[in-house]
Amino acid sequence: MGSAAGAGPRLPFWQSVIEHVLAGELDSAADIMASGGNVTSEANLRKYAGIRMLAAGEAAAAEVELERALAFYRSVDASAYVAQIESALAGAQSESA
Repeated sequence: MGSAAGAGPRLPFWQSVIEHVLAGELDSAADIMASGGNVTSEANLRKYAGIRMLAAGEAAAAEVELERALAFYRSVDASAYVAQIESALAGAQSESA
């Protein structure tokens, strides 16, 4: 069996993603996924990053991440994820009012 050149991302890519996730830096992990072209995983990471940021009281940063995730989820008609994010954003806006 020979090696499959170009068969996918090499270990340093995934190692970097995992290190950022384990450090709680989900937005940075999402940036790395975006650079690798994995838009689905990027959106998932941005969704979780935004939700964590909301819980930490970082509404402005959360909104940026959640809006980026929403753009993807809307483009693929993932209505359950869209509803989840819109609900989180609405809850954050009502808390800040």
